[in-house]
Amino acid sequence: MVQFKYEVAVIGCGKMGESILRSLLAGKSVKSDNIMVCEPYEPRREFIESQYKVNVTAVGREAMLNSRFIILAVKPNIVAAVASEVAGCLQKEQVILSIVAGFSLSRLSELFGHKQIVRAMPNLAAQIAQAATVWSANKELSAQQLEQARSILQAIGEEIYVDSERLIDVGTAISGSGPAYQYLFLEALTDAGVRLGLTRAQAERLAVGMARGSVNLAWETGKSLNELRYMVTTPGGTTAEAVYTLEKENFRVALIDAAQACYNKSQELGRC
Repeated sequence: MVQFKYEVAVIGCGKMGESILRSLLAGKSVKSDNIMVCEPYEPRREFIESQYKVNVTAVGREAMLNSRFIILAVKPNIVAAVASEVAGCLQKEQVILSIVAGFSLSRLSELFGHKQIVRAMPNLAAQIAQAATVWSANKELSAQQLEQARSILQAIGEEIYVDSERLIDVGTAISGSGPAYQYLFLEALTDAGVRLGLTRAQAERLAVGMARGSVNLAWETGKSLNELRYMVTTPGGTTAEAVYTLEKENFRVALIDAAQACYNKSQELGRC
């Protein structure tokens, strides 16, 4: 078996890169001295080194060539430049796990000159190890490499593997961008509370507490969302009136259309 200096390299340590790094260390998936972080911005690099006690570098080639698992967490506009540093030089024992939006497996393979690639779409909750991640991989990965990828993604929350890469764009529309829809909904509900007499702090606390409890109830009971909604909705009651108003205003259709627009944009980015 080929030996590498580091088990994991994190290329780009912004919000998502740091979230994955933090979760890997918190779950003891990888020891700090087995991680190399590549971050070009010096103050950020110094912070990461001080905060997490990991190895750091400004040189992408150094991090990538010496690591078994490469987590690609950079902005889409610099992927080509990062790939050019190691194109054709990676070994088949190495795996690239990309969380870059809009870059397909085939496009990444072409840029890096490498076949062992995983594409994943986590969401913002990776910051607290509660992400919901859809992922897929090239067929060239071994069973062991797939399990390593699964282990890394499980460190940041729930993961769902899909055979069709197209479904990653669907995942982007549902779980990747989903937090933004939910926060917008909670903002509107907070505004409603203020309009009806609560302070903003009270309304926001009630809205967020409601969302947390509702999601936990669905998760822990395993009941369908439809069943849970009916449990809240008494015939002829206040909730029934509110739900009727939402349906009349095409709340459900607006949300479906928003997810479709997100999916379409993700597909468009993948063709660029």
